[in-house]
Amino acid sequence: MKPSPYQVTIRVRYGALAALEAALEPLADALLSEAIVEAHPLENRPDDEWRLRAIAPNQATANHLAAVARRVLAEVRRPSEGIAIEAVPEIDWVAHVERDAPPIALGRFLIYAAHHAVDPCGHVGLRIEAGLAFGSGRHATTQGCLRLIERARRRGLAVHRALDLGAGSGILAIAVAHLWHRPVIAADIDPLSVAASRLAARANRVGTLIHPVRSRGLDARVVARGRPYDLICANILAGPLVLLAPKLRRVLSPGGLLVLSGILARQEATVLAAYRAQGLALKRRLIDGDWTTLALARGPRALI
Repeated sequence: MKPSPYQVTIRVRYGALAALEAALEPLADALLSEAIVEAHPLENRPDDEWRLRAIAPNQATANHLAAVARRVLAEVRRPSEGIAIEAVPEIDWVAHVERDAPPIALGRFLIYAAHHAVDPCGHVGLRIEAGLAFGSGRHATTQGCLRLIERARRRGLAVHRALDLGAGSGILAIAVAHLWHRPVIAADIDPLSVAASRLAARANRVGTLIHPVRSRGLDARVVARGRPYDLICANILAGPLVLLAPKLRRVLSPGGLLVLSGILARQEATVLAAYRAQGLALKRRLIDGDWTTLALARGPRALI
């Protein structure tokens, strides 16, 4: 008989959240975080109260996760408000927690799900349903990309073709399609993400603008045929971003903008060096906790 999964619930201040996520992510089956009490609706503050939930396959792993959490909190000198371990039913906990989470107002964007009783009038509505694909809009990396995308539109960046690399749920592709009304390729190596992007594009009424495609990096033919791109978003991981630097530079149009995320603060210098070596210039940096989002341009004309 398969053992029941367990959930470790940690109440913690936002200032310690990134360190906890980095330590627990390799050990947990799923890691989900949500704000409990925020001092400001659009900006995370170090003393904001958050809840981090880690799903473990059995009680022994759950106990280990709790022990790691206590050690990390002691190292960053941020005591937990409480750590609880409990057996949970065998359900999709990523979707379950997302369904319980409230809508997010992020600049011009309002991120919500079908069950939320909201009217996005006055906002750019992004309807993203709970599911297996990454990109609910609640992580600092996704929010950093959305903030820079919105700023680029406000500053008048001209976009005719765009690429969302590592699209996950397709949230960034949907945001770009809404802001510029131009074609966007949503590329991801995971077939579940490709399917999720397609469904999300239709739900957001931009299905005719977004082309979801399975691609390992930039290898898919449709990605190569779409070049050059005026805007590329790549919210993946620092290691792959470094390796992709020469290819991303080649498919970015002169004057184009490249938005990179999935980068821990300690990894920023390495990622930035790889892109500067390709002749790209740093235009703007956003820092949210331990996460950094970068906007780089090919040539002086990109606005951000």
